[in-house]
Amino acid sequence: MGDPVSDVARARGRVAANAALMIGQHAFVTVAGLAVAAFIAQRLGPDHYGLFEYTFAFITGFAMVSTFGLRAVTVRAVAQGQAAPDVYLDRAVGLRVALAAVALPLLFGLSAALHEDRVLVIAIAIASTTIPIDAFSTAIRDVFQGLERFDVEAATGIAARTFTLAGAVAVLLSGHGVLALVGVYATGAVVRAAVPFMAARRAGLLPRLRFDLADTKRQLRAAAPFAGTAFVGLLMWEINPILLGERGGLPMVGIFAAGAKLMLPLEVVPDSLASALAPTVARGWTRRDPATEPLLRESFFVLAALGLPVGVGGVLTADILIDLLFGPAYAAATPVMRLLFAAIPLEFSSIAAYYVLGAIHQQRQVFVVTGAGALVNVGLAWWLIPTRGATGCAIASVAAVVTCFLGAHAVLAVSYRVWGNVSAYLKLFIANGIMAGCVLAARPWGAVASIAAGVLSYAALVAA
Repeated sequence: MGDPVSDVARARGRVAANAALMIGQHAFVTVAGLAVAAFIAQRLGPDHYGLFEYTFAFITGFAMVSTFGLRAVTVRAVAQGQAAPDVYLDRAVGLRVALAAVALPLLFGLSAALHEDRVLVIAIAIASTTIPIDAFSTAIRDVFQGLERFDVEAATGIAARTFTLAGAVAVLLSGHGVLALVGVYATGAVVRAAVPFMAARRAGLLPRLRFDLADTKRQLRAAAPFAGTAFVGLLMWEINPILLGERGGLPMVGIFAAGAKLMLPLEVVPDSLASALAPTVARGWTRRDPATEPLLRESFFVLAALGLPVGVGGVLTADILIDLLFGPAYAAATPVMRLLFAAIPLEFSSIAAYYVLGAIHQQRQVFVVTGAGALVNVGLAWWLIPTRGATGCAIASVAAVVTCFLGAHAVLAVSYRVWGNVSAYLKLFIANGIMAGCVLAARPWGAVASIAAGVLSYAALVAA
């Protein structure tokens, strides 16, 4: 075994470089995605914007059939050297495309049974073309992640977002409606497939459809807990637009989507760090590497240092942000955004905990924790939507996040102590309190001034 100090330094360097690459890519994707989402919402209005968001929420569950939890299994297997990348890639592609073929008939049948709106049915049919294409592309991207080639994921995200941004603006400015917009987003799946395919060819990994019954059974058994967690996870977030659409109407979906629009882009921060961390943790767990726990402790502190100011700042400026991005038609989204921002620090930490637990073969416990959160979310949302609308749905989401945070960290604490220096966390809380005062003082000058005041004051306090 090597020197633990040097091992920590090397692991920290790898994780930092990969996380920086992923966050850089996601920063571009986030800014571009937010700009186009605001443009779409303002051009379409809450009704048609709600239809657009409902469409992609509806196909999400069926898209998960095509991956069946295999993404985490692939990254972990390649990182741990369980099979040659080219062999694993061929089998992964074949299995995922086959699963996509199973998902599509189920999607079409359920859509026809549930929806009478012809435009909505057509929109769902167009969006469903992304399922087999993404099944192919994610298999390639996951192999590259297992090899710690995060440049492929970064290039894919930038290329796809650039295409959809330009296409959405062109379609809406030319006077076309929601169906043309859905078509642009569906075509973006081709871009998401083209970039990793070309990277695979350059690396000598030519994806082919290969089926091995014994290997397929092994992969599905290994992926089953991840798949269960993913499907239960649908009931944590993606189900909310569908519940709102069925119990409150499509305009309410549009309001909730506007209030939640900043949340998913922000979650790429912990997602990027955790996805970069997962291969290192998987190897460390296998080798019982003592460098793993200090690395985790540092990583969770970084997430707290990022998540706390985002949550505090978002709560204080939600009304300004909604008006700036979406306009007065979406004023009802302000309480939704405030509630969801309040949960951001816990969400950041929970996402990372899930990745780490998956890397150390604790996915069954993750399934239980996610299931508890899903029950909380669906139960509260079903109860609150008829009386509280989109705000009730947000309350349910926050309660589910709290449940998952507590459960995930209770499980993780059995293997690793990820919470470190109390005085360092106390400093973070004090810095956030002072930052909040600066944000409130700058509110009369608008969102940009408030955000700038918060960023500058917080950076100065943390660096001091």
